[in-house]
Order: sequence, then C-alpha cells, then structure tokens
Amino acid sequence: MATVNLTSEQQAMFMHAAPRTFVPIPGGWGRLGSTNVLLAYAKEAMVESVLEMAWRTAAPKSLLKRMVSCQARKAAERAKTVRAQLSRVLGQLDAGDALWLRHVSASTWSARRE
Repeated sequence: MATVNLTSEQQAMFMHAAPRTFVPIPGGWGRLGSTNVLLAYAKEAMVESVLEMAWRTAAPKSLLKRMVSCQARKAAERAKTVRAQLSRVLGQLDAGDALWLRHVSASTWSARRE
C-alpha cells in the first residue's frame, strides 16, 4: 500500500476509475484528498499517473513553471531537428521524387481534412 495526497477532485477521479485501487484515508484527511493506493490491484500506468499528479499538486509553482518552459524548449529543439532532417532528405530527392512527394502529401492532407 502507498499513500498519496491529491485534491478532492483528483481523488474522486481516480476512485471512479479504479475503486479497488484508490481508497480515501478514513476521516478528515481522506475528505481532503489523502488516498491509499492498494498496489496489489494497481496497474503500473495508473500508479505513474497518480504519482505525477500528486507531485504536481505538492510541487512549488515556480518549479512547475521552470519545468514547463524547459519542456517547451526541448520540444522546440526536437522540432527543429526533425525539420533539419526532413530538409536534408528533401534536398537529396530528384525532381520526379519531389513532385511525387508533394502530390502524396497534398492528397493525404486533403483526405485528413474531409
């Protein structure tokens, strides 16, 4: 068994999703969101999710802001790397391949929009 501190809303969400796994602590602490996690019934993904949510609930807001800006910066760097790789590949195509790729891309895009 493990114990996590959630908000009341988060606790209700997890209890609804897996009532055998997430049980409020008896008394006032449980009404405030303190929750027992019965690991014998828990799925790994659910435990990871509840731990992350509990951590985000307790973490200082300044730390969360730094993490979000760091994640955004890493995502931008990954996108830049992907664009560079794609540009390199497209630069190696001959004119016929490039024309075919534009046609396929346009067809795929219009099919997704319908």
